[in-house]
Amino acid sequence: MAEFAFSKITTAVKSLISSRLFIIYIGLAILLAAADGYFISSREMSHAIRGLLLAAMLLPLTLTGIEQFYIVAAAAQMPNLLILLVLSMHYGVPQFFFTGLFGHIIVSAGIFAFYWQLSLSYISENQFAKLKSDLKENEDLSMQKLLYFSLLGCLRDKTKVLSQAYHVLENFFKAEKAVIYLANHEKNLLIPNFRPGTPADSNFQPILVKPDFWRKHSYDPDKGMLSLIGGKTSLRTLKQLIPESSADAQAAMPLSAANIVTGLVVIFRQKEENKSYLDPAHFAAFAYVLGSAFENCQTNLVVRQLLDKAVQKTERVESALGKYVSGDVAKGIIDSQSHVALGGKKARISVMIADLRGFTRLSGTIPIEGLVLLLNTWFERACTLISKNGGTIDKFMGDGILVLFGAPNQGVDDTIRSVYTAFRLQEEFARFMVPVKLPAGCSLGLGVSISTGEAVVGNFGSKNRMEYTAIGETVNLAARIEKVAKSGEIIVDEATFKSLPPESFKFSIMSNVEIKGAATQNLYQLHSVVSNQEM
Repeated sequence: MAEFAFSKITTAVKSLISSRLFIIYIGLAILLAAADGYFISSREMSHAIRGLLLAAMLLPLTLTGIEQFYIVAAAAQMPNLLILLVLSMHYGVPQFFFTGLFGHIIVSAGIFAFYWQLSLSYISENQFAKLKSDLKENEDLSMQKLLYFSLLGCLRDKTKVLSQAYHVLENFFKAEKAVIYLANHEKNLLIPNFRPGTPADSNFQPILVKPDFWRKHSYDPDKGMLSLIGGKTSLRTLKQLIPESSADAQAAMPLSAANIVTGLVVIFRQKEENKSYLDPAHFAAFAYVLGSAFENCQTNLVVRQLLDKAVQKTERVESALGKYVSGDVAKGIIDSQSHVALGGKKARISVMIADLRGFTRLSGTIPIEGLVLLLNTWFERACTLISKNGGTIDKFMGDGILVLFGAPNQGVDDTIRSVYTAFRLQEEFARFMVPVKLPAGCSLGLGVSISTGEAVVGNFGSKNRMEYTAIGETVNLAARIEKVAKSGEIIVDEATFKSLPPESFKFSIMSNVEIKGAATQNLYQLHSVVSNQEM
């Protein structure tokens, strides 16, 4: 008995800890402890404030739906009472502990009364009230009688199912004492599950059954319903079902699911004048619905757990994938309704390349570890800024970064955002280099190039290994212009410059620049921002 009670309390505590309301309870418990520390150290106790804090701390527990609420709620107050005792003794004001203890008793009584009332309420109360009215007017209509408790099948929470089931047993079958047992197949036990919010009755202990009980008395829904229709269902006593049982009962009906007994509903006592309410067919139908309801609860619990795991797995996959491709690309892959396939499509994009100047020379003068740390630190800051400004990081090219604006998501301000991002990168790099001490004769700068035009954007590679990238003359042009950009410079092509708002930047023209693999054209060096555009 003690082991069983301890097991139920342990289960209730685990249920409380897993509840989201547990965080609120912990926060309020800490707040109450802090308030006690303040009141006792100042030797002025505000019982009203303390009572409100205590009530607020206990209220979340009433909403968790845990079993053994009264024991758990009482135990949950022990840490605060212990803190109150220690503080009272430390500051030499023991009377504060006793007044605080009295306050705990008063507040607990109020919370317990509130929980008691809460536990007595039932869902779909209006529907049950309507069915009661219909049943009084149509007592001979069996279908309406069956509907009275078939609403159980709509529930997905075990506590609510138990509450409604006991409600049906007491109000429909007029049972004076009934107990619902649920199976523990591992230990071959039928465990009594009492009405939520009521104390356990020590007169009803777990029932030990033989291993063949679970299959022998399983309920076949098809045959069972035929028996109901034919009126062949009969009531069996507890002794008839379980001969080795020390107790007997007026009626007992197995609860079944998937051809195995999952529980037992037992009516132990019923007043003589109410025995006519215990119709065998209706009692069998009730057991069938109740068994299905508990199976639905278990299925719902498993589905919710699987759904939670699937959501967590998706989040982990998206987070991990986001380390290799941009967040938008990762989200697109996760949200895709079909398999990710090779292929691309034309899009007008702006391609930005931000490359370090002087890095090659620096790599021959400092240890490789320091070089890697320097590069990764800069990439971290640059990537944060680029993502914040809506850029898609295509790839890292040695000490450079290739960024796409307008892919995978296209906007009307892609080009202007690429240019502002270039300026912000130059500002961020200047801040980054402030604490960096380079060897004598070495320098480090950032050159940025931007080109705008059509490119093919999509997944390229093989069906087993692919990457999201852009190909085409626009990308090639950005790579070639990058060779022209010196430390601290931002060089853009003519298409990019013509897409910018007039007189927004100070610039100089680099006329008739010969670019390998492309026609001679004017390039533009952007020096500063004249006016900010809304992005």
